[in-house]
Amino acid sequence: MAERITSFVMSGGIGSRLWPLSREDNPKQFHDLSGNGSMLSKTLQRLKARREGETPIFLIASERHAERVLGDLEGIDLAGGGAIFEPAGRNTAAAVAIAALHVLTLYEDGLVLVAPSDHEISTDEQFWRTVERGVAAAQAGRLVVFGIRPTQPETGCGYIEASETSDAGVADVLRFVEKPDLDRAKAYLAAGNFFWNTGMFLFRASTMRDAFLQLRPEIWQACEAAYLKSASDLSGLYLPLDLYLQVPSISIDYAIAERLPDIAMVPASFRWNDLGSWQSLLDAGLSDKDGNVVVGDVVAIDCANSYLRSEGRLLSVIGLHDVAVVSTSDATFVAPVSYSQNVKKIVEQLERSGRLETRYTPATDRVLESGAWRTRVHHWLFEETLPLWSTSGVDDRHGGFHEALAFDGTPLVRTKRMRTMARQIYAFAVAKERGWTGPADRLANGLNRATGLAYAAVSRQGIPLDGVSRSWPQTEVIKAAIALDGTGGPDMKPEIEARVRRLFRWHIDPAPLGLWIDRIDEKGRSLAADVPASIFYHMVCALMQYLDATADAGDR
Repeated sequence: MAERITSFVMSGGIGSRLWPLSREDNPKQFHDLSGNGSMLSKTLQRLKARREGETPIFLIASERHAERVLGDLEGIDLAGGGAIFEPAGRNTAAAVAIAALHVLTLYEDGLVLVAPSDHEISTDEQFWRTVERGVAAAQAGRLVVFGIRPTQPETGCGYIEASETSDAGVADVLRFVEKPDLDRAKAYLAAGNFFWNTGMFLFRASTMRDAFLQLRPEIWQACEAAYLKSASDLSGLYLPLDLYLQVPSISIDYAIAERLPDIAMVPASFRWNDLGSWQSLLDAGLSDKDGNVVVGDVVAIDCANSYLRSEGRLLSVIGLHDVAVVSTSDATFVAPVSYSQNVKKIVEQLERSGRLETRYTPATDRVLESGAWRTRVHHWLFEETLPLWSTSGVDDRHGGFHEALAFDGTPLVRTKRMRTMARQIYAFAVAKERGWTGPADRLANGLNRATGLAYAAVSRQGIPLDGVSRSWPQTEVIKAAIALDGTGGPDMKPEIEARVRRLFRWHIDPAPLGLWIDRIDEKGRSLAADVPASIFYHMVCALMQYLDATADAGDR
C-alpha cells in the first residue's frame, strides 16, 4: 500500500514580478492567469489527484488572505487537511518548519510534500509520477527536490546543478545556484546538468526536524513555540502574532537546502512554468496569429509577440513588438518583455516612497486598514516636501518665504502675505517636533519684528503694503511663535507674550464682551463694521495653544 504523503501548499508570496496585477492584498495565486480557475485552486486540485495512498492537503497562507483562501477551498475535499494561517510573513523556512511540526503532531512522522501555490504544471498524472519517483529517497531520510530541464536561458529561476540520474530516476544535488545573469544562464543551458528549481520539497517530517535542529535550531524552536500556542476553529489553525514574529525570516533554501548534504533531485517529467513574469505569461498564454497574448478590452494594430492586458479600461496599442503592457484602474506597466524580470525594481522603488499601489487593489467598497497611508505620508513629508520648501521656498535675500513656487520648484515673485510667513514657520516647527532634522531654526526670519503688529501683506523687503491690521494674522503669528519655541531653537517666549499682549491691546480689549475688532488702522482706530464668524476659529485655536504652551506657568 502506498505510503501517506501529507501535502502542504505555500501561499504566502505576493508575486511582485507580476505587478500591477499581483499585489500584496491580491497576489498572483488568487488570479486566473491561464484559465480554469485561480492558480491556488488548481494546485489544490492537482494534489487531490493522487491515485493511490492517503493524501491530506494543508494550506499555509497569510491570515490577511483568509477570506480569499476559504473561498478557494470551498467545495474541495482536502482529505482531512485544512488551512494554517500565518499572522505575518516569515518566508519559506518558517512555513516548512510548521509543516513538519504539524505532521509530527498529527501522525508522529511521515512523508511531507511542500509545493508553491502559483506554478503552472501540465498534467496531474505526470506531476504525481514525478513525485512518486522521489518517495524511496525521502523514506531513506534524504531531502528530495525536483528540477526542470531548462529549454531556454532563464534569468528568473534558481538552478540546481545535479549529477547524472541513477537507474532509480534520482540524481545527487551538487549545488544550488541563485538566479543567474543571462551569460551564466546560457552556460547552464549548454552544460546540460543544470535544472530549474521548482521550489518543491519531499521529506520525512523527522528528517526536516533534525535538519533544523542541526543547522538552524532557533528557527525550529521559535516555530514550535508559536505552533504550541496556536488556536483553531472550523476555518483553520491560527498562529499567534507575538510568538510568530520571533521566527527568523529566511528562505528554506538559505536556511537548510544549501547547507544540507546528500540532497536528492528528481528530474520532472511534467511541463512547468512558474508564471513569474510577463514573459512567462506570454510563453504560456493562448496567442493570436502574430504571437500576441491579449487579455481584456484591448485593441491592438500591427503588434507582434507582445503581452497586452487591460483590467477594465480600453487599452489601445499600435506598432508594438516584444512588449508587455498591463493596465489596471490605477497603474500601467510598459516594458520590453525581455525586461519583465525587472518589475521588482519598480515595486521596490514604489515601496520605498510608500506608494499604496503595491499593496492594495482598487475597490470602491474596500476600507483600507488603519495606518495604511503612514509610510507614504512620512515619505512625502520628510523626503519630498519639507526638503523642497525649506530650501527653494525660503527667501534668503529678503527674508521670510516665497509666496509661491512654480511646478519646476523655482520661486515666483509675488507680494508676501503675513499669514503665509507665519504658517510656514508653524509648519516647519511642527515638523521638527516630529523628528525632521532640517533647518527650522533659521526660518524665523518670516516674523516681521519691525512693527508691533502683523500686517496682512508686506513687500519682498518686509515693508507693510497697507496700514490696515487684521485680527487673524496676529493669531497666525502667535501660533507660529509657539510652535517655533518648542524646536530647540531661539527662545520665543518673550515674543509670544508680546504678540498675545498686542492682540488683546488692539483687537480684543476695545471690543464688546466676547467679540473683537477685526480691522484697525495704523493708529489703532477701528475700521470694523461687524465681527466675522470665520475668524472665531483663528482666535480660539491660537489662544488655546497659548494656554497649552504656558500651562506650567499656572494661573496668574
